[in-house]
Amino acid sequence: MTSGATTVKIKAGYRIHLGFYRFSDPPFIYGSLGASILNPGLELVVRADSSNELIIESPTKESKNLINSAIKSVSPSFGGYVRIKGFIRHHVGLGTRTRLILAALTAMKGLGIIGSTEELIDEAHKLGVGKYSAVGLYTFLEGGLVIDAGKEFSSPQSPKLLIRLPVPREWRVMLALPSGIHGLPEHAEEPIMNEPKTFSRQKDLYSSLLTLIYSLRVRDFELFTKSINRIQELTGEYFSKYQGGIFCCDESRFIAEELKRRGLNGIGQSSWGPLVYGFTNSLKKAREVANSLRNYLREVGVSHDLWVTSVSGRGYLMNTTQ
Repeated sequence: MTSGATTVKIKAGYRIHLGFYRFSDPPFIYGSLGASILNPGLELVVRADSSNELIIESPTKESKNLINSAIKSVSPSFGGYVRIKGFIRHHVGLGTRTRLILAALTAMKGLGIIGSTEELIDEAHKLGVGKYSAVGLYTFLEGGLVIDAGKEFSSPQSPKLLIRLPVPREWRVMLALPSGIHGLPEHAEEPIMNEPKTFSRQKDLYSSLLTLIYSLRVRDFELFTKSINRIQELTGEYFSKYQGGIFCCDESRFIAEELKRRGLNGIGQSSWGPLVYGFTNSLKKAREVANSLRNYLREVGVSHDLWVTSVSGRGYLMNTTQ
């Protein structure tokens, strides 16, 4: 270690995936957008010591394995203690896997074991981060709403950051996550993502993306949510043959319909789901909808988690101590 720190704490909200704006458009494949959110999130504490034993306290076996792999990839003999807290649920649309890997690598950077952000990105890429979409990477590093440039078909590198845009804090995001359902894990999505297809609605996607960028420049909420709606509809149309429709499951479709019926806009499914989100520009409206939807879902027997949050201007916070 060269930084002098012996303990590093990382706090990070998760991300929502807002869809793809292209799939196959040579020389690029894919191109995606997403946003960092304030909550739910995780907290990772790494304390280094002189031993060669790494002890990890984690709520799930998968999160423990991810942290162990990330730390050992950059320092095989690293010894110390790691604690993970927060909302940890995998393959549900929050980007848990990417957040855990990046939090661990950032902690190693805080300890002086990783020397630069470029080195961190390289290490993350080796661990599978940013293979098809890099919004998990850039929402963590930059915060806000990010759009990646897409992957060059012949390049092994992750997509580059195209643009990062701030989202007004007063624009609230409601997240609804039905329980007991999971989206596709990495090994299941690979056969799908490895064979991108030309999409007949490509021009509509590009037009919607440009409108979205403009809407954030002028802070036009209605235009923003219309753009999100359109990108989500088209993304869902492309993947419908793999997930059986625009949404991954009946529960997500049902919740999305309820969000729309209650007046939210910019509604979509994050990644493979089942997480569903919707936007409003009123905190009062967000709270009213959250209360009514929570009660209604309980009545109809849909177990769920629900959050009212905002797009975060920062992807993570780091504190170091000796």
